[in-house]
Amino acid sequence: MSRWIWSCTVLLLAVWGSQAAGVEFTFAIWSDTHFGAYDGGGYRDNSAGDIASLAGTPYPSEIGGTVGPIEFVLVPGDITDNTAYEQYHDNDGMTDDDFISCINRWFTMPVYEITGNHDSYNEPGATQIRSAITNRHGGTSYSFDHQGVHFIGLAGWTSGDEPFHASSLPFLEAHMPLVPAQQPVVIFSHYTPRDPPHTQWDRFFNAVQGHNIILMCHGHEHYPRVGGWRGYDYLVTSDCKVVHGNQAFSVVRIRDTQLAGIGYDWYNNSWRTDALINKPITGIGPHIIVDPDSVAANTIWSVDPPADHFTVRNGGGGTLNYEIITHAAWIGVQPTSGSSIGEYDDISVIYNVQGLLPGNYEATIEVCDPLAFNSPVMLDVQLQIKPVPGDLDVDLDVDQQDFGQFQACFSGTGIAQHAPQCAGAMLDEDEDVDADDFTIFRRCLSGPNVTADPQCAE
Repeated sequence: MSRWIWSCTVLLLAVWGSQAAGVEFTFAIWSDTHFGAYDGGGYRDNSAGDIASLAGTPYPSEIGGTVGPIEFVLVPGDITDNTAYEQYHDNDGMTDDDFISCINRWFTMPVYEITGNHDSYNEPGATQIRSAITNRHGGTSYSFDHQGVHFIGLAGWTSGDEPFHASSLPFLEAHMPLVPAQQPVVIFSHYTPRDPPHTQWDRFFNAVQGHNIILMCHGHEHYPRVGGWRGYDYLVTSDCKVVHGNQAFSVVRIRDTQLAGIGYDWYNNSWRTDALINKPITGIGPHIIVDPDSVAANTIWSVDPPADHFTVRNGGGGTLNYEIITHAAWIGVQPTSGSSIGEYDDISVIYNVQGLLPGNYEATIEVCDPLAFNSPVMLDVQLQIKPVPGDLDVDLDVDQQDFGQFQACFSGTGIAQHAPQCAGAMLDEDEDVDADDFTIFRRCLSGPNVTADPQCAE
């Protein structure tokens, strides 16, 4: 058994079932706001205000407990009613007729929106809205992480026959290989998935197959419900623009290994228990983040280079209890273990080059926690040891043989020497080999079989 597997196994036995801090967070889904359409007199403000103030409200008995702080809001499309940019953001300060003004008034938490069919019908509004979303989130389709859960938003298009914008599925297909298979994933898009076989939904399924999709969140139907599709659970959120008997937003709580989602009738202030999902999930836990992912040092023979540094932190949930393992005798780390609930831990890389000959060396450092879904994380280490100044034949002394090579490399002042075998003759670090270099060379002379002074050039 390799050293790191043994170490991680011991660590697993020590921490299994005893994480100091669990995962718990709550988010809301606010869909089909249709800014620009008459909303009955402030209903969008009503629903947004309810989301902002819902914390502390008791859940129904099927879930139990009370609503925690809403940490972010997903908006799965139909932000606007007829693709007019002023319905997305008109800068007039009124909260009932454009999306950005409304969320700025009611929400202090992040809001993540994607387009639906009503945001895609007309130009130039469709392009303007997509550009604004790109400026806010980095793309019309994008992803983010929260306590170890990976969220993916996919831009919608004009109809159920083309549920995704042309850029969405290429984004998903390129993105999913970067997501660890066991990491829990929530995907939000406008349309509910369809069967029988459908070209875009088949591509979607092929892209996510084999991944830990714990929930899909959708809008469009203006009716709250839950369902399943090809083994994946989804939650449909109703609209938040008008009272028609099925108006609702949704609330989702993820707590350790349990996910609960439910619709909330914002007009009657009541839970929609007919739109409830409550199920166990897997994959919640720590996520190791190491920065940078490589370090490099260079030195001259027998001189230890200064220490390098990297950081370790937990980018997921719970507590990251990590151990750091080196795989070369010439590197060490301090400290060799630690824990993080999100803070950055500074790690020193300490070099010991005694006994190493001049040359290039590579090694790895591993950071592992058996409860982290991406363990172990590798950090590459590169080390270059240069010969003693003047030791052109790399035998640790500076003697007549080295002088012969030095003479062959002599170019004169201001004449660059580019021959690879002459790199060691440029002792004053300019591009020529001249009298200044010879002065240093003479100072470094040790004689045959006498180890030269590594500091002779200083």
